[in-house]
Amino acid sequence: MSDGIGTALRDFLKNRDITSASSDLKKVYSKSKKWDNFIFDAKSAGFKWSQIYFVKEIFELYSITENTNLKWLILHVMYQYELGNLRTSIKDIHIDIYEWFDTEKPPFVIEDFLMSIDTLILDHPTLFGNGNEPFLLINDYIYINRIKKYETRFLELLSRRLDFVESENTGDDTISKALSSNFLIISGGPGTGKTTTILSIIKAFQTKGIKNIMLAAPTGRAAKRMVESFTEEMGVEAFTLHKLLGINPNSDKPRYNSERLIPADAVVVDEASMVDIHMMYRLFDALSPNTKLILVGDKDQLPSVEAGALLGDFLYNSEESNHKMNGKIVILNRSYRSTKGILDVAKCVINGDIQNSLKLMSEGSEVILKKILGIDQVLEEVVKEYSRCIKKSFKLSVLDYKNCLNDINEYFDQFSSFTLLTPTKKGLYGTYSLNSKISKVFNRKNTLFYHGQPIMITKNDYINGLYNGDRGVIFGFLNGLYAFFREQKEFKIISISKLSDFETSYAGTVHKSQGSEFEKVAIVIPQGTEKLLTREILYTAITRGKKHVTIYSDIKEIEMAISRKIKRESGIREFLID
Repeated sequence: MSDGIGTALRDFLKNRDITSASSDLKKVYSKSKKWDNFIFDAKSAGFKWSQIYFVKEIFELYSITENTNLKWLILHVMYQYELGNLRTSIKDIHIDIYEWFDTEKPPFVIEDFLMSIDTLILDHPTLFGNGNEPFLLINDYIYINRIKKYETRFLELLSRRLDFVESENTGDDTISKALSSNFLIISGGPGTGKTTTILSIIKAFQTKGIKNIMLAAPTGRAAKRMVESFTEEMGVEAFTLHKLLGINPNSDKPRYNSERLIPADAVVVDEASMVDIHMMYRLFDALSPNTKLILVGDKDQLPSVEAGALLGDFLYNSEESNHKMNGKIVILNRSYRSTKGILDVAKCVINGDIQNSLKLMSEGSEVILKKILGIDQVLEEVVKEYSRCIKKSFKLSVLDYKNCLNDINEYFDQFSSFTLLTPTKKGLYGTYSLNSKISKVFNRKNTLFYHGQPIMITKNDYINGLYNGDRGVIFGFLNGLYAFFREQKEFKIISISKLSDFETSYAGTVHKSQGSEFEKVAIVIPQGTEKLLTREILYTAITRGKKHVTIYSDIKEIEMAISRKIKRESGIREFLID
């Protein structure tokens, strides 16, 4: 790549989370003779810089002559991958294309583009093929070559686990299946007894002499919840999947892999719906076929942020007689929660039943829909909830914190009993804006840290033992401000000078809320979030609440969310029913 663009692109990709990176790169491109309208049009249409420059890099690497429709086709493939698809359906492009744009007027003629797709593929054999080309054509699908290799390797490992000769099954109950099988999936919604089921399985394993049991979850918060639920009673350890596998950001290869297997007799993974194909592949690769693997999760929750929706793929049409997962799936349907209203609404939402969802929201007392009248309306009601626990900083040393344990626990109880959720980080009703506005109410001096400030860790911090998603509270003492993190019956206390990656967390995204539950939840779904809305995101938000849920939204946004279902393309479903 010429004109200094290659260096800028590499720097950008290394620092893609730095706000200034994209603007710096934009300046470089604006000076480049190769800058064209496509990049401006694509950015204006809402695409990420990383997606746009992927197209630019492909064109320059393979010396492709100017072709606007080809650029949009490659951009679509990249966009589909970043949405979580392992492949792009050529047949569905005419449907998917209308979800691309933030603007009403598309930057190119859609009909011409759709009619040109077959010709574009045939005219560019260096890009599209079935060998070492960057894009693979398989039936009516386009794969990014590297992603297809991941899928193929994963299916080989899955096939090996499914073909493993298992011990005789003496019953059809969950415990019998867990004891006889080396692979089991347990899926159930909120309150269906997933934790109790895992506990019973661990006890059964230990009774049968299966002692080396490891628990894991995709996030630090979910792993900590497993520690609280199982470690103290059962004496088994829980890790993040990163820690279980020994993933080091400075190494291409995890500590545990096909050459060095995880030393476990059984591995139980909770919140499995959040695990993407890259992480699942690494897990399968690092396990002996003899090691029992149990995946636990809610198939209706949001899938992983990265590519793949493995739990949903495993369970798709699993009732079919020729499904390869027959006998390896347990669905928990019975709910043990007393708050039936929340579960009834959630069920209607995930089933796409708009009429009954709205009816239950208007008639019920546990899930209430309120029309958004303005940001002040939302802030007033949310601040009222958070104002239930306001105390002055402590007039003692942090070394004597146990003398104010009641006040400290009151704060943690407040922030674990109520939260505000939104589908986005940006905009007036995004987490950045909401947290800033709520902070101004409780932080009159506008300081970075203040007494009673709820925070959430946004990046794993192995030195301090903090993980992405961990929640804490800042407290003021005579000798300074300290971050407290509640761990079972104890607290981890860290000076604010040692905190690096965190954010104030009065409000959080729905994605970040997975694995957490609160007594009361407020959900704000404003206009302008249409591209983000699906029934899965609404279902996940609603089911975070245990007793009461308030939704601030217009009916139109609710109808749109319920009418749209997340679609993740992969070859895994075809493999399992082949």
